Amino acid sequence: MIELREYQEDALAALERDWESGLHRLGVSAATGTGKTVIMSHLAHRYVRRGMRVLILVHRDELVRQTVDKLVRIDNSVSIGIVKAGENSASAAIVVASVQTACRPRRLAQLGKFGLIICDEAHRSVADQWLTVLRGLGALSGDGVGPRCAGFSATWVRADSRGLDTVWEKISFELPIEWAIEQGFLVRPIGKYIRTDIQLDGVRKTAGDYNAADLGEKLSRESVREAIVTGYLTHARERSGVVFAPTVDTGQYFREGFEAAGITTGGLYGTTSREDSRLLHKQHRRGDVQLLVSCTRLSEGWDAPWCSAGVIARPTVHEGLFIQMVGRILRPHEGKTDAVILDPTGVLFRHSLNGTIDMTSSERPESEADSDDRDDDELEKPVEVDPDAGLRARVAGYEDVELIRSDRPYLLTDGGIPFSSLAEQELWFVVGPERHAHPWWSVGSWPLDGRAPSWVRVGLTQEQAMAMLPDRNTIPAPVLRRRPATNRQRIKAAVVSSHLYVRGMTAGQLFDAVQIRLASRALDSVQSWT
Repeated sequence: MIELREYQEDALAALERDWESGLHRLGVSAATGTGKTVIMSHLAHRYVRRGMRVLILVHRDELVRQTVDKLVRIDNSVSIGIVKAGENSASAAIVVASVQTACRPRRLAQLGKFGLIICDEAHRSVADQWLTVLRGLGALSGDGVGPRCAGFSATWVRADSRGLDTVWEKISFELPIEWAIEQGFLVRPIGKYIRTDIQLDGVRKTAGDYNAADLGEKLSRESVREAIVTGYLTHARERSGVVFAPTVDTGQYFREGFEAAGITTGGLYGTTSREDSRLLHKQHRRGDVQLLVSCTRLSEGWDAPWCSAGVIARPTVHEGLFIQMVGRILRPHEGKTDAVILDPTGVLFRHSLNGTIDMTSSERPESEADSDDRDDDELEKPVEVDPDAGLRARVAGYEDVELIRSDRPYLLTDGGIPFSSLAEQELWFVVGPERHAHPWWSVGSWPLDGRAPSWVRVGLTQEQAMAMLPDRNTIPAPVLRRRPATNRQRIKAAVVSSHLYVRGMTAGQLFDAVQIRLASRALDSVQSWT
């Protein structure tokens, strides 16, 4: 019997409250490794006890078996059926189905009615196959009589134009990764950027992300492979690990380099048979194989808590995929206190592990290739050229990268003065007793257009003053913060400071970087305030 942790009980309670309020399609955002499958399984059994049938939808065969295993360990007295490929136990009390199978008209008609539908990795739920199933079972009817729906994901954000709010009405419960790390449910990530000579400018895009074949060409060079292998030997020599590569050929090329360096490896791809996959997992767990090399097959649903090192040699513009890859190796294990994340392309500078919930549609036009749900084991035809991918790398050495960034509503100047922006050219800042002769805290405004700064409020406590700072996470708008920085932004940044190295910064990250430079010049130069 797998018992629920307190936060898992809280997640179920939040769902029930929102369902009772009249909502039908609710989401849970929980960091990879915090037990989403356990929550899903307990939820399923609770609804069976209420006399309802439950459908759990997953998108990969491996996830079917993992989910069934959790369900059985919680209660083996309930009939649990599988619907995928040659298996068709569609009349069971709990049905675990592959969405690729369930969407077929004949299979869909055989499923019958459910009181609850649970969607695993629910960020995929707006893809055509998922929508076919949800519509076919009445979950999207909008008349309030269809089955309740619960979606679970660590990454409620997509890289294409399909908004998750077309399916999901509310995120009822959110469990941030930083909280899970602080509480010891996940281990601390250590980010290491390996400086190489990779230049990703001009890499084409397919379906909203870097084209896998182009990435393979960029990464399949001796200098890059040598840097990756050397980086692993330097920072993770004794660790069990995984390498995410853009293509199978690139993965095999990396394997040759690691094997030559004395590190045993195994390749696990979409074409790897089930029997070979099971053998590799056993060898990896025993330590007979130190390193698994894959594309994105292991980025979801793969549990290997003994693994404590990862090489992200598959750069991505999609924050969700990045979080899924890194999250695979953060599960705790006996003797494991942290996990090393090695990055040879600069992707650590583009994303953090904090995660973003973005349910809305983007402004990008819909297209046939506009799908965020393909695996990189399938090479796609390029449909877009991105002349300014924005990722840069320098040659030689390593750089520490903070993977969990502060979400505080203000920034700090180089001299430590808290500030935020009312608009692009107006800063609000806070100074305390250490910066002026008064025993209070003050909030000031500096327009940065030639006018002198002025006080907005004085005579405050520190808490009152900090509360007055505008929330910098809303400026620019949240949707703009996640988009790639534009050429216009980069030109402006170069005018502000020639030393800003923008790497793969988003629009929001570059906006903050420019604001810090401007605020530091304006505020840190003042010796004391009156």
